[in-house]
Amino acid sequence: MKVNRVVSISISAALFITLLTLAACGGSSTPTEPAAAAPPPAPEAKTAPTDTPAPAPTDTPEPAPTDTPEPAPTDTPEPSPTDTPEPAAEPTDTPLPSPTDTPEPASASPYDAAMKMAGSWVGEWNNLTFGSSGSTTAEIDVREDGTATITFDLNGNVFGLFDPPPITFEISFDADGLTYEQEGHPLLGDLTLTVGDGAWSLVTVAESAGIALGVEGTLSPESIESTYTVGAPDGSWSADGTFELHRP
Repeated sequence: MKVNRVVSISISAALFITLLTLAACGGSSTPTEPAAAAPPPAPEAKTAPTDTPAPAPTDTPEPAPTDTPEPAPTDTPEPSPTDTPEPAAEPTDTPLPSPTDTPEPASASPYDAAMKMAGSWVGEWNNLTFGSSGSTTAEIDVREDGTATITFDLNGNVFGLFDPPPITFEISFDADGLTYEQEGHPLLGDLTLTVGDGAWSLVTVAESAGIALGVEGTLSPESIESTYTVGAPDGSWSADGTFELHRP
């Protein structure tokens, strides 16, 4: 009995090893004896579903609209109209008016011109070389017949000599003025007086007095002016001076 029990245990152990081997190799073996039904496997524990929270939506901010400024309108100046000159009209052969001879204004008569110089005058003479001076006066009387009387009165040490008496000239004039000549004047000797075109001159040579005088100047209805040179006829001495007359 003991031997059978040992054999039974050995067979059972060998069968169990065979089953394990077959299970490990994936094979199957038909046991000689039905194996004891294995207890049903414990139901697998169902894994509780884990509520994986869906990722919270991220509010991706929309890009802020950028106000792209519209370009400022540029006032493009309209081109200024060009004044296109109208074509010149074709010249018409209009005869030019014949020139009219405009008469020149009539000049004043010799008498009217001489009358502008008539009347009283006052002034002075100055010897610039010797520093002497004196007053002078003049009277001019004009007549319609074309004659006139001119009287000069020079006061002071005239010509370095003395105060001479008034000097009178009886003259004739015309549209060209006058030219008066005299020989043997008591003070001035031989003289020539010329007046015209706003100028006057006097040239005298008094040999007996040893004096020669040359005067050149201008005249107008308002003034009579001149420079003079007085000296010896042979040029051994001379002096320069001025002479002027104006309306009183």
